[in-house]
Amino acid sequence: MKVISFVSFKGGAGKTTALMAIASVLAQRGDRLGLFEADENKPLERWRTNARAVGTWDEAACGLYPCRDEEAFEVSLAAAEEDGRDYVLIDTAGGGSDLNSALIVNSDIVILPTTLSSIDLLATVDTYQYISKALARRISHKIDARFLLTRFPQSRLKTAEQTNLLAVGPMPQFDNRLTERGAYADLVATGLLGRYHDRLSQAPAHRLLAGHVAVAMSEARDLTSEIVGSL
Repeated sequence: MKVISFVSFKGGAGKTTALMAIASVLAQRGDRLGLFEADENKPLERWRTNARAVGTWDEAACGLYPCRDEEAFEVSLAAAEEDGRDYVLIDTAGGGSDLNSALIVNSDIVILPTTLSSIDLLATVDTYQYISKALARRISHKIDARFLLTRFPQSRLKTAEQTNLLAVGPMPQFDNRLTERGAYADLVATGLLGRYHDRLSQAPAHRLLAGHVAVAMSEARDLTSEIVGSL
């Protein structure tokens, strides 16, 4: 069982959206997932509730586990292992905390989502420095933490975005990115991408939208393959 954590000490960088996109791909290919809810706003619970309401959830593939504190994390980790989960995907809490530190050091890979905005990038660099230096020293081994560019513009980059893209170049990061797409922005309401696409494809009036979702799925699939290949 591999543990993947999604970390952003600052909100709005696409942390939960990235988790949902990757979970959608893993679920579609038949993997069994443990989704760990550490974010106090409980976006994963809301995602599941909305998906169940519209028939786009997969009960067998996706199990939601509480992760409100370190003790709950240990209990949930053991439960996920016993349940035969292939991957644990952790939606960490905002800000630095002992819980977040425990989640990070117990992860096989740490994903640091960020947009190209200066505020997001600076916050993500600070988070990376904390993980790669302070936390890594405490456990005496390297932590595999990588930047993931989210909401990447489909159109020509603005001057500031070009500058920021160059600045983040030396940082460890995934080659694949999540482009700015409505399919990702709507994920919390629409449920698992694959199930949502199947539902849209059955209605002639929604086949154009289904095409857009298919493109998002293809992009998320490439990213997921890169992540899994890194484990």
